Amino acid sequence: MRADIFSLGITLYELFSGQILATPCHVFEIINARQARGTTYSRYMTLGFHLQEPDERIAEVLLDMMRRGVTQRPSIQQVLENFETEYEKRYDIDWESDLAESQEEGRPGDSWDDD
Repeated sequence: MRADIFSLGITLYELFSGQILATPCHVFEIINARQARGTTYSRYMTLGFHLQEPDERIAEVLLDMMRRGVTQRPSIQQVLENFETEYEKRYDIDWESDLAESQEEGRPGDSWDDD
């Protein structure tokens, strides 16, 4: 399962940064950035990505998802908890309550079944 965390980390990094990792070389650069000394902000700077302060925790989780050793990567539960916490901090609402409310209101795009 933690091997899948790596792949999910790559996908989320591409969405987060807007940069497609076209070759294994690009992925290797991210792995090396995670191992480098410094802050999350400085690690992303070496990758040419200007990180905004509110995004620092999410960026750190993404780098952790791409650690070399499978056992060093966070579990899916840890990833979920980090993203839930960030969502709740940003929007000042419990994510489960927000999801339930959006489903009750039937907002467009909130269901996979919408055509």
